[in-house]
Amino acid sequence: MAKKLSRKELARTIARLIHEGDTARLAQEVAAYLIAERRVKELDSLMRDVTLIRQQEYGVTEATATTALPLSAEVQRDIKK
Repeated sequence: MAKKLSRKELARTIARLIHEGDTARLAQEVAAYLIAERRVKELDSLMRDVTLIRQQEYGVTEATATTALPLSAEVQRDIKK
């Protein structure tokens, strides 16, 4: 029987895979894992952990921009910086 990953261990793994660009099937695999392990209720907490780890360890800050008009390419680049 495989060892159950803690939510923090799982979040750290997801954050690392995102950082490495290995995201092709990541969402499906995480969803399948959570369903198989009957841990779907942890999804919100897990994603908060992933966001925090990405910020602390990789310097990534997530933001949502809501605008009345589409953003120009220049403004999008400025936001990403």
